[in-house]
Amino acid sequence: DDRPRQYKSEAYEAKIRIASQEQMISSLRKELDEKQEFHAMELDQLLEKSKRDAELIEALAQELETMEQDLRSSRSRVTELERYQISKDASVARLTKELKKARNDTSEGLSIMRDL
Repeated sequence: DDRPRQYKSEAYEAKIRIASQEQMISSLRKELDEKQEFHAMELDQLLEKSKRDAELIEALAQELETMEQDLRSSRSRVTELERYQISKDASVARLTKELKKARNDTSEGLSIMRDL
């Protein structure tokens, strides 16, 4: 009867197939673990880069805010200086007008004195 030998042969072939499949599963698990580690490292690097980018953006935002405050202060100072200049220009114009009047008065006074 060949059946026991056939069963034994099939069982042996099944064991070989199972061992081969177990080896393939083990190999695939190892590959999967390596890929997971690689992706975890990539994610850590991206997270670190994102943190650095966020810190840089925060620093730039603070610098921009400081620059905007400086600009507002400068504008205020320029406005103040413009008002001062306008005031001085008005004073110069008034003094120039008074000087011309004084010259005219002096010329008229001299002319009267000559006539006397």
